[in-house]
Amino acid sequence: MYSNKQYSLVHQICLKVYENEIINDRQKEDALYFIALSSKGMFNDDVKYWLEQFLIEYPYSLRVNNINYELALYYFRNANYQKAISYFLTCKSKLDEYNFKLAYSYFVIDSIESAKYYYSKLLNKDSKYSSTSLYFYAHIAYKQKHYTTALSSFLSLKDDNNFASIIPYYISQIYFSQKRYDELISYAKP
Repeated sequence: MYSNKQYSLVHQICLKVYENEIINDRQKEDALYFIALSSKGMFNDDVKYWLEQFLIEYPYSLRVNNINYELALYYFRNANYQKAISYFLTCKSKLDEYNFKLAYSYFVIDSIESAKYYYSKLLNKDSKYSSTSLYFYAHIAYKQKHYTTALSSFLSLKDDNNFASIIPYYISQIYFSQKRYDELISYAKP
């Protein structure tokens, strides 16, 4: 049922199982786990409560990593980036989404070196996060006046529809900052 996204039905059934006093601990853990996930699937306001409740009741469960990841995503969606970071760091993951959202969280709280590190993990991957990561990585390099790195990254993005409108401004600024006036003039020609 859960895999078919019948979250409301899963939530109702698992709540009844969880509240049943004659079930064993494993069944109760399973029920609580799926209460939390189905609550997330329905975008219920109580998702944080159920995720945290799972951590309180089953701190040594094999599912703790996944619950921590879900809490990190919860805080990320609610723009509480400091909390998101703390939960992301408790659940080591190799997922591209993990690296991107952790990098973005660091970027937002102005922890630039950490953001740069996690964005760099996505640069040479074929992922839906690759071009956005490259943009942020290039932006950080630009802000740090690492113009060679920034320029090569921005040039890689110049034909990307998501960034094509803004990239010329960066490239022009870099050419100007590097006193490459001839290249700036030829690049900026209409």
